[in-house]
This record gives sequence, structure tokens and C-alpha cells, in this order.
Amino acid sequence: EVRSVELPREVEAVGTLHAQDETVVSAEVEARVARLSADMGDRVAAGAPLVVLDAEKLRYRVEEQRAELEQTRARLGARGAELPPIEQTPEVLSALAERTEAEQRLARARQLAERKLLAAEELERAETQLQTARAAHEAALASARNLHAEITAREAALKGADRALQDTVIRAPFEGVVAERLVSPGQFVSVQTPVMRLVRMHPLRLTAQIPERFAPAIRVGHVLSPESLLGGKAI
Repeated sequence: EVRSVELPREVEAVGTLHAQDETVVSAEVEARVARLSADMGDRVAAGAPLVVLDAEKLRYRVEEQRAELEQTRARLGARGAELPPIEQTPEVLSALAERTEAEQRLARARQLAERKLLAAEELERAETQLQTARAAHEAALASARNLHAEITAREAALKGADRALQDTVIRAPFEGVVAERLVSPGQFVSVQTPVMRLVRMHPLRLTAQIPERFAPAIRVGHVLSPESLLGGKAI
């Protein structure tokens, strides 16, 4: 009996397996290595700690930045999380009150001068006091604006110090296997010092050469036999 059957065609090729991703994880802050949370050959999840650095000095830096920020907020008269408007800060309100009082004194002095009841020197003194009060009010407004800008800068500095503190825990950027450990406990590392080499093992990438006569038959989606990749060992 003659009948048609499907016969699978196998193409043997010699190639090299590569990791999908491979990276050298480096330190982002300067500190001493406190402990290792992973070692060569360990499988780690994405975000898992690899190396923990000594955070004492960086913690002091965060506390210093937070104290400087609170001092600046106190100078501005801030209460709670909200900042007062520039026109409502204590220094500006005090300068505005002195300016208003100087304007009132000048108005009374002019009335008396019109009635010949006040010397010219007193009128000039009142005018000078008003000019001084106006200048003080403008200076208080400028100082309040500078304090607002300083608070913004100190908030950014605090965020940077807090981020540096978080960076004392060096974490895995993706799930993989630690292929190499490059530091030891007690070692001092600086910025960009390599600490571990991490390799993503799933999936793997195969680089191989296919004989030219089989090339037209190769299509995307063809099955790659895992038993043949490592001499009969499945991966």
C-alpha cells in the first residue's frame, strides 16, 4: 500500500548560547561594603539586594539637609507643609506696617506744613522716613522671594541625599544569576565601582550557522530541540 506520511526534517548546527541580557552592576555612591546579599551562582529576582553599603555617613547627610530645610522654612514663617505667600511672611508684614505708618506720618506732616504749623526740616524728615520704609519693604519682599527659592533648592538637596541613602542598597536590575562577584565585605567602593556581574539566563540566545542548502526551509517558529543544545541535556 502506498500512502503519504509527514517526515520531520532535522537540521544539525553547531552554535553558541548567549545570555539574553548581561550587565555589570556598579555602585552609585561612595561607601564601605557592609555585607553581601548575594554571591556567585545565586539566582536573584529583579530588585533583590546584591550588596549593602554602610549608610551611616549618608544618613547623617540626610538629617543635615532636613534640618537646614526646616531652618529656612522657619525663617519664612511656614506652618506645616504649606508656605505662606510672599506678601504674608512676617518680615514683609512688619516692613509693610512700618511703611504704612511712615505714609500716615508724612500725610499729617504735610497737613501741618500747609497750615504753617510744622518746620520744613520736620517735613523733610517725614519724607525721608517714608522713602526708607519703602526701601525696607521692597528689600523684605526680595528676601522672601530668595527664601522661597532657597527652600526649593534645599528640598531638591534633601531628595538627592535621600536618594543617595537609598542607593546604599545595590539591587539587581533584572532577574538573573550572579556570574561574578567583584567586591568583598569591608572594601571601600566609589561611584561606578563594579560590584557584581549579572546574567539573565531565561531566555537564552543561540548563535549558529545553518548550511546554505537548508536555509530556504528555515522559518520563524520552527521548533528548536532543547535536548540537542547541550549534548542531550535539556535546559
